[in-house]
Amino acid sequence: MKAHEGNLRGFESHTLRRFDVGEKSGPEGSGYPDGRALLNAAPTERAVVDDYERTGETEAQKLDRNWDELLQELRVSQTGVQILTGFLLTLPLQPKFAELSDFQRSSYVVAISLSILATCLLVTPVSMHRLLFRRRRKASLVRVGGFVAQVGLAILAMGTSAVATLIFGIIFGERTGLLAGAVTLLVFAVAWLALPLAMRRSGHSTGGS
Repeated sequence: MKAHEGNLRGFESHTLRRFDVGEKSGPEGSGYPDGRALLNAAPTERAVVDDYERTGETEAQKLDRNWDELLQELRVSQTGVQILTGFLLTLPLQPKFAELSDFQRSSYVVAISLSILATCLLVTPVSMHRLLFRRRRKASLVRVGGFVAQVGLAILAMGTSAVATLIFGIIFGERTGLLAGAVTLLVFAVAWLALPLAMRRSGHSTGGS
């Protein structure tokens, strides 16, 4: 009986120690034979949530998930580009529009052209999905739709920069307008391009998303 109780206490101590501090049974000392990060970590250790791996996910499930994530991204970006395009389309109806200089008119034409193009590109994946519905082309939709969305976001950034050039040009003059447009484009480049690339380089890939 004493031997049995001693074995039981030893097993409980081993189990608690394994889940509190992590037993080095895997390559990364995660407490699992394959070394995967422990998502539901104990309060005494920091849970690693960036480097995780989905198990048991088929290729079809992965494509469905990627497509759903793309649609969520498009919903966010479409709201912004639609508001921007609607605002620009109403400007020629304003009484003061006829008083704009050649520079300001050129800025407007560039801005509205880029905004319309961005609207088209960011809605394109939806049209692609409708035309290819039930044709087993989900992989192509995810790949091409993701590329079109990236191009659409780049065009949207340039269109917003052109709007900044127009507005600041009307208020403060051409030089200030050009400076404001350049600064706006730089901010978009840092926030939408440089920051995600820096995060991707500093992270550890687990092999596909």
